[in-house]
Amino acid sequence: LSRTEADGLGQVLGRVRAEMGATMVVIEHDLVLVAELADRLIVLDAGRVVASGPSRQVVADLRLPDGDPLR
Repeated sequence: LSRTEADGLGQVLGRVRAEMGATMVVIEHDLVLVAELADRLIVLDAGRVVASGPSRQVVADLRLPDGDPLR
């Protein structure tokens, strides 16, 4: 998705969540988009859990394979 499309999708999913109190499972590569929507994240790499917890904490603590922070 383009950034514009991702933002639009984020707004729609956010509204659904707020209005319906829905729980969602979102599988997405765009961690910024998902972190804006989710209370909690689970990050997989090659099918293995490499991070999980509150979204802000996971995004802040997540490291790339070379050890650099994800930013």
